[in-house]
Amino acid sequence: MNKKLFFYFLLLLCLKCNITFLVLFPHKPALNLTKKQEEEFGFISSQTCLKFNKKTRRIRGAGINILKSSTVNKVSFPKHRNQPTNIYLKQSNFDDIRSLKYHVGLALGLIPELQRADRDKYVKIFWRNIKSKSKSYFKNKKQSPPSTTFDFGSIMLVGPKYGGVNGRITYKTKLYPYYDSLVYKTKVFSHYNFKTLSNTYCQNRCPKLECKNGGYPSSSRHCEKCICNYFFTGTNCENILTSRSKRCGNSQYYNASSTIQYLNSSRLQGPCYYWISSQNNRNIKITVERLYFDEVVTCTSDKGLFIYYRKDMGLTPLCIFKNVTKFTLPVVSSKIYIIFYGSGLYNSFNISYQSV
Repeated sequence: MNKKLFFYFLLLLCLKCNITFLVLFPHKPALNLTKKQEEEFGFISSQTCLKFNKKTRRIRGAGINILKSSTVNKVSFPKHRNQPTNIYLKQSNFDDIRSLKYHVGLALGLIPELQRADRDKYVKIFWRNIKSKSKSYFKNKKQSPPSTTFDFGSIMLVGPKYGGVNGRITYKTKLYPYYDSLVYKTKVFSHYNFKTLSNTYCQNRCPKLECKNGGYPSSSRHCEKCICNYFFTGTNCENILTSRSKRCGNSQYYNASSTIQYLNSSRLQGPCYYWISSQNNRNIKITVERLYFDEVVTCTSDKGLFIYYRKDMGLTPLCIFKNVTKFTLPVVSSKIYIIFYGSGLYNSFNISYQSV
């Protein structure tokens, strides 16, 4: 393999403070991180206890080397703890910020979503559409990291055409097409990715800080607050955001019962925030009876219909950005968080809910 060093990472463990440091080494000025790449790595540092600092030499001990390859993209893990992990990337993949972060995620221990032991609950694999050389990537592991689950917004979920013969789709989500059209659009680590890294490298740093709704302790040494998923707020992520329009309705909190009830509004833009909980912790059935967007929304910002319907609120919520009728979500949780934010002034929605 024709290899040329891109960057060197040194992974050090601070035994006293239980913080993992990730130290970055540029090989040549011409191969330095771009400003955007540096900002992205800085964002990783802001969301976890992992820190990045520039140095000048290749590491031989524990750490991560990123090497240039002319043929393959892969991560080679060491046989011993005092040896480095090597990431091999082609130039185009190094330049692709999503691909770069995907491989850094692998090196840090994140599992590709399609290799999770529970992946068949969430996606359907089309083996006939997969290239022979790519099939090993789709073999799921017998075990997944404890206390984790499948995240549709993960940086570790590749696009639906990955490894496909003649560009064919290699998998579909069980909620096709609602998740599928969003997969691979994001180029950042998801909140759940950061939470997983924090649980791995930053354990027991803030034992008294009880984070709610899928939040996790911030990297602050003072343990002042939790880092919240989108649309949650509060020191412990205990609160939802406040609606900004009277057209959102008179209340943000609703109780689901065995009787079907409706949440609806029209001629509004938002943002609107609704929390639905059930009596006796019974799961809630949610159906989007009708959804109409006045103008185009993409879900890549904060506009769309976002629904937290899974038990772990730390996961990426479902986001719908097209007009929909009669769409029922999986019934898996006793708490639902709905966010509506349209573009234009004449959006509308009608959502039914009941405990089952």
